[in-house]
Amino acid sequence: MGAALRRVVKLGGSLLRQADLADRWRRWYGVQSPRQTLVVVGGGGVADAMAEIQRIHTRMTDAQAHWLCIRAMQLNAELVVGLLPEAEYVVDVAEFVRRPPTAGVFVVDPWSFTQADARGADPLPESWDVSSDSIAARLATTIDAAELVLLKSALPGNAASRDAYVDQAFAATSLGIATIRCVDLSNDAFPEVSLK
Repeated sequence: MGAALRRVVKLGGSLLRQADLADRWRRWYGVQSPRQTLVVVGGGGVADAMAEIQRIHTRMTDAQAHWLCIRAMQLNAELVVGLLPEAEYVVDVAEFVRRPPTAGVFVVDPWSFTQADARGADPLPESWDVSSDSIAARLATTIDAAELVLLKSALPGNAASRDAYVDQAFAATSLGIATIRCVDLSNDAFPEVSLK
């Protein structure tokens, strides 16, 4: 199994409010083609609260808020590993992709990944333009994944709502990804649309 058989999944933080999230994940994942699946978990309500905190504490910079939101993503990733004991937690993505690839679920530590990305030649912006959408897209391009799947609690509608469906940096960050699917995991039928 090579890089072409890897997928990256962004698991939206809003889905953490679903009491049956683990069951929904397993039902959706169970009908997917077998691939090595790396999961990036969103910040959800904690990231939303950070935006409100920044409005109150006006001396907080966008860069500070960005990294605190990534800490929230890290906490949520650890929560998801607890909900999915079959998943492996991946701290070092570079080391992980050097291992012989195997199918399965691997939850990525977003803090370690974004810290490594920040030391690269073209780091993601440290701003509200970047959310877990762009972090997942950056991971997909970094590991040359065959596809990126955005699991959220809604689907994008028309072109205008598609722009609001993902963060501002997503269009540029996802340029090299051949296949991008959006799935509404909160709907029992798991409807999906393709962005690419």
